[in-house]
Amino acid sequence: MSYTIFNPPEHLSKLVRYYWFLDYQAETDQDILKIFADPYPRIIFQHNNGNSCIKKAEGVLSNSFLAGITTVPYECTIGSCEVTGVSLYPHAMKILFGTDAHELRDDLVELLNFAPGKLTERILESNNKSQRIEILNEFLTIELNRRELAVDPLIYGALEWMEVPENTCRIDYYYRYFKMSERHLERQFRNFIGVSPKKLLRIKRFEKSMLMLASPEIPFTEIAYHLNFSDQSHFIKDFNDLSGLTPGLFRKQKIITSESNSIVTT
Repeated sequence: MSYTIFNPPEHLSKLVRYYWFLDYQAETDQDILKIFADPYPRIIFQHNNGNSCIKKAEGVLSNSFLAGITTVPYECTIGSCEVTGVSLYPHAMKILFGTDAHELRDDLVELLNFAPGKLTERILESNNKSQRIEILNEFLTIELNRRELAVDPLIYGALEWMEVPENTCRIDYYYRYFKMSERHLERQFRNFIGVSPKKLLRIKRFEKSMLMLASPEIPFTEIAYHLNFSDQSHFIKDFNDLSGLTPGLFRKQKIITSESNSIVTT
């Protein structure tokens, strides 16, 4: 099993976080892929000899799909497979595909709805990571130049502001600092990000809690305090809402591999 990431070219770097590749050898017939709340949309190509290897309760997923921002956790089963992924920044969906981001929230949509079928064929047929990156760079550059949509600078400002550790809880500070209305920013976030600023902050705080939980010596009370929860019980409830697990159960997971806010367990 191998997991590797590659940076995008400069002209795509404000939309694409990174390209990633996973060659996965399943440990059982029912390895579990747990997807938690995740602020980063993604494009996925996955197969085993041309066949899909990821299955939800509703059925087998397409060989290629677009996943919007995730606010509700869910599970899939996964078999041995080869995965090519594109991790996108939250605002990239609207710019690249011309669709309001809220329409893709918590959804997995066949890529064929947004890209020519030949793209998936070329990615699945290529055994060379560099070649796959070139194919993706070409496709994403065409989509970027086709629409030339401009993002409200206030969105970029808000996203950068959210990356500051002490700004993980109170979006109202941002409204006051930039002297803007909550309604305006929420409307822009709905279209370009898919969720409200408050919801995005909540998910990003959840991400930080997962990183802290990776250190078993850090008690829950310290995590709750560091992330400005009112108390430990509120932290546990919030974590469970966004992951489907309590913090204690999360620490007990046998994690085989992970990508962004997703883990594979047995």
